[in-house]
Amino acid sequence: MISILALALATTAQPNATAAFATIAQPNLTEPQNGNVAPMRLSMDDAVEVGTERSFRLQRSVRNERMAEQRVAGTRAGLLPRVDVGMGADQSQRHYDFKGDFDYNQARPAFYAAGNANASYDIDISGVKKRQLQQSRLSKEMSEVDLRQATLDVSSDIRTQYVQALRAQEQVAADEDYLRSIEGLLERARTSQPSVVSFLETERSNAKQSLESTKQNADLAFSNLRQGLRIKNDQPLELTSKLSNPVPLPSADQLLNIAYQNRNDLKQADIRLKQARLQKVQATDSRKPSLRASANASQAFNGDYITLRGKNHGRTQQAAALLNFALPIFLYDGGQLNSQKNIANIQAEQALADAEEARERAENEINQVMIGLNRAQQRLKSLPDANQARQSLLQAEQQMLVASPTEAAGVLAQVTNARQNWRSSLLSRNDALTDFYSNFYRLQRSLGTEDIGPQYVAMAR
Repeated sequence: MISILALALATTAQPNATAAFATIAQPNLTEPQNGNVAPMRLSMDDAVEVGTERSFRLQRSVRNERMAEQRVAGTRAGLLPRVDVGMGADQSQRHYDFKGDFDYNQARPAFYAAGNANASYDIDISGVKKRQLQQSRLSKEMSEVDLRQATLDVSSDIRTQYVQALRAQEQVAADEDYLRSIEGLLERARTSQPSVVSFLETERSNAKQSLESTKQNADLAFSNLRQGLRIKNDQPLELTSKLSNPVPLPSADQLLNIAYQNRNDLKQADIRLKQARLQKVQATDSRKPSLRASANASQAFNGDYITLRGKNHGRTQQAAALLNFALPIFLYDGGQLNSQKNIANIQAEQALADAEEARERAENEINQVMIGLNRAQQRLKSLPDANQARQSLLQAEQQMLVASPTEAAGVLAQVTNARQNWRSSLLSRNDALTDFYSNFYRLQRSLGTEDIGPQYVAMAR
C-alpha cells in the first residue's frame, strides 16, 4: 500500500504520473565477480519510491488511517441489530450429610441444559448513534489528511536530500576534471616548459587537497540520503537524474489559491471545526429520548442425568418481546453538561483561529520561499558559459607551452585563472539549480501539494 501512495503522490503528481513511474527502472544493485558491491543507480523518482516504501513515519500514518477506518466500521455496526445465541449444560452431583439428633444424608444428581437467543435493536430516534458515526468519519478524514501530509513531507525530504547529494556528486566530478586538467598540463610541461613544473606540482597538490575536502562533503551528503532511504551505510550510490532549467513559476496570488485549496493544516482546522460543532450537540446526547426493541427466547431441559432419566426431568420454554422507551426529565449534575458545551464552543473558536493562522503562515512561507526561488532564477539567467571557459583554458595552456622560458611563468598565472574560471562555470549552474530545487520542494510543502500545474510535470526528473 505504501508503494501505491508513493506512486500517487510523486513530484509530478498529475493524472499521467503513475504511467510515468511505470517506465522507471528499479534501483540497480548487482554483485560483481570481484565481490565488491556495485553502485546502486538511483534516479530521483527511484529514491522517492524507495524512501516512501521504507519510511517509518509513513508506515505509522498508514496504520493510523487503517485503524480509523476500522473505528468507522465498528461505529457503523452499532446501528445494526444485535443477535446473541448461546447454550450451556451442567451436570452436578450433590451430597448432603447431617449428624445430630438424627442422622440424615442424601446424594442427588442434577443435569441442566439450556439454549437461548436474544435480539435487540436500538432505534436511533434522537440521532445519537448517527452523530457518533459522523465523529468517527471525521476522525478518519483527519487521519487521511495526516497521511497526505506525511507522504508530502517524506517525499520533499528525500528530494531535497537527493539534490544536495547530486550537487556533491557533480562537485566531485568537477574537481576530478580540474585535477586531471592540471596533471595533463604538467606532463606536457615537463618537456616543453620545465621552469613551470614546480608551480604546476604545487597547484596539483592544492587541487588534491580540495578534492579530498569535496569528497568529504559528498560523503556527508550521501550519508544523509542513505539515512532517508534506510539503506546500508556502506552501499555506494550513483545518482542518475539531471536537474533541468526551471520554467517560470505561477504568481504569488495563484500560489496562495493553491495553498488555500490544498494545505493540510487548513483541512485539519476545518475538520476540527466540524468536530467541535458536533461535540456541542453530543454534549446533551445522554439526555435525549431513546427507544429500544428487543426479543428473547429460551428452552431448558433438566433431569437427574444427561440422558434425562430419573424422577426429576422436564422442559421449560420461554419467549418475550420488549419495547423500551426512555424519556429523561430532570437531571442535576452540578454543571457538567454546561461545561461540556462550553468546551465544545472553545474548541470551535480555536479551530477558526487555527485556520486563520494557517492562512497567514502559508502567505509568509510562500513569500520567503519565493525570495530564494527568484534569486536562483536570476543566477541561472546570468550563468557563465562553461564551453567558452574551457576554450579559454585550452588557449591559455597552449600559449604557456609555446612561450619563452622567461614569459612562461607570467602566462602560467593566466592559465591558473582560466582554470579557476572553468571550474566556477561548471559549479555555478549546479549550485543555482540545487538552490532553486531545494526551495521548490519547500514551496510544494508550503502549498500542501506537489501538483502545481501541468508545465511542471517534467521538472526534476
